[in-house]
Amino acid sequence: MITLQLNGRTLGDQNFALTLVGAAPAAQTSWAVPRLLLREATRQTGELFLVPEKGLRLRAVKRDNVSQVDSRTAGESRAGALAFRLLQENWSLHLGIEALEPWVTVQSLHEVTVREGQTLTRLSLRYRVDNAAVKQLRLRLPGLSESQIQTVRGTGSSVNDLVKLPNEKDLWEIRFQRGIAGETDVQIEFQGQTAREQGKELIQIPTFESARQITQFVSVRGSGRIELDANTLPRGWQRVDWGAVPANLQDRSDRSVPVLCFRVAEPEGALAVNIRRHDVADALKLRVTQADLTTLFSTRGPSLTAVQIAVEVVEKSSLRVNLPKDAQLFSAMVNEESVNAVREGDAYLINVSPNTDADRSAKVRLVYSVPGSPRSGIELIGPSLNVPLVNVSWRIIVPPGYEVSDYRGALQLKEQRSAGLFGLQEYVSLASNTRNIESKKAAALIDQANILLRKGEQQQAGEVLSKAANTFALDEASNEDARVQLKTLKTQQAVVGLNTRRQRMYLDNRTNDTTRNEQLEQAANANPFMQGGTNFDPQQMDQLLMGNTAEENSALRGIAGRIVEQQLAAEPAPGAINVTIPESGKVLTFTRSIQVNGETPLNLKLSLKATRGANGWFIILLLLTAAVATTVALPTRPAKPFST
Repeated sequence: MITLQLNGRTLGDQNFALTLVGAAPAAQTSWAVPRLLLREATRQTGELFLVPEKGLRLRAVKRDNVSQVDSRTAGESRAGALAFRLLQENWSLHLGIEALEPWVTVQSLHEVTVREGQTLTRLSLRYRVDNAAVKQLRLRLPGLSESQIQTVRGTGSSVNDLVKLPNEKDLWEIRFQRGIAGETDVQIEFQGQTAREQGKELIQIPTFESARQITQFVSVRGSGRIELDANTLPRGWQRVDWGAVPANLQDRSDRSVPVLCFRVAEPEGALAVNIRRHDVADALKLRVTQADLTTLFSTRGPSLTAVQIAVEVVEKSSLRVNLPKDAQLFSAMVNEESVNAVREGDAYLINVSPNTDADRSAKVRLVYSVPGSPRSGIELIGPSLNVPLVNVSWRIIVPPGYEVSDYRGALQLKEQRSAGLFGLQEYVSLASNTRNIESKKAAALIDQANILLRKGEQQQAGEVLSKAANTFALDEASNEDARVQLKTLKTQQAVVGLNTRRQRMYLDNRTNDTTRNEQLEQAANANPFMQGGTNFDPQQMDQLLMGNTAEENSALRGIAGRIVEQQLAAEPAPGAINVTIPESGKVLTFTRSIQVNGETPLNLKLSLKATRGANGWFIILLLLTAAVATTVALPTRPAKPFST
């Protein structure tokens, strides 16, 4: 501590002398003199205000003809300020100046996510610095392997770098862009394989150098089929509810509740977490929520059946369909898009994917024809699937001039109605209405994609644009516009993906001797994919590519363009004809609530009787339709190249 002596001479001229008594400590290379404010009240009396710099504390050691007053009452509210009233012209004041050490407190949330073969660790820290500003803080991260050390990365609004100090075990230094006083947040992440012994994971918490007060929480999450448990807690570890963790430490993007949560105070050792891995349980990847079948048949034998299946896609998989004997598959569509059907023995395999990531439902439509021979009784056999069926409805269109006298099968007759006649005029009207509806849906898809792009939802926008580009309901100009937007979007995604990988490689292999690329590091901190996000704002492309040269950006765009062109140039599925089954005569609706064993085909046996002369033109039309369906059957592929 040093002493500052102030001696008054002529108050009216506002002159005073400063005298330093003593010397600063040897380790102190420079000493900040406090800011002095002298304000004259009258020519005989005045007020003296002393405001110390950050990190200094003043106190009155000796005073003559000086009276100390409350600085807040005198109108000075700054921290550490002293106020004095000068009673006479000759006054003297001795002040003690003391340098204060920074008072650092920290709140810490140590989040551990246990995965298959590796562990992801995230530290969310909130530092508070009082008394004096600091430009670096140190902490120890114990138990890190070499692979984990290479992935350590620190981020924060004020963080400049996170460096491992040489010749110091487990010691890291957080370097800030400027002196920090008050509160600041720091996030530290690292991942890698850990040595799990006897099915246990050791969690070692960090230690904070020079921190006067520490509040620590630890949360543990599991992923996949991993079960976590901690039976024995070391001293200093206490179970708490997730709600006890301060909200400012929690990751706002992850609203899940961890399996284990602890508060740690002066722990005696690391926490051993038991890990048990469960085998995959047999589960349905596809769940049928509704199945509608429509069959048009002739008394001479042939029939045409359309199957509409509503599916909930738990995981992208293949639907295995077995058609009746000698049946020919005419078309296969998923989410109103033509798809390839792969032949495997007597079955067809069809890839079923969800409509979008947000909408996990899908619609599958199959049309097939079955030849037959003339007979008085009609036996209809439906397809068999590798999943159970729910809410089954089967509409049977009986030709004009006939009626069903009896039926047998696994379904119950719900209703029957007359559909009237279906001629060329009705067909043209139905086809025109269907075309208009599909055109409006396609135009709505483009509008929806533009809205998603403005919101930054690139993944969903790409899926919607892909559907719009592959539909034939739009005019040529609109269809070309959808394809151009899709190509531009996918190229931007590929560029950002390649650049993100480049930033990750730079951060993982950065050393103290490497020439720093500060712009690239700022771009990496602003990259949402580095923070676990899945979308980005296209208007921030230039910001995400900061730190790259013009040649590097040109190379990234060239590579991304070739990747996207190869993807878009892949051979699409052959276009399927959307078959319209006319309703003429009587329509019988049979239903069944559930069929657990989907591999058992639905069946109906109908006994017919003629009410009057059968409509010969209807039979001829049906025979022609069945003949076309048999001739223009959907081409299939061998099973070998099929993959899910």
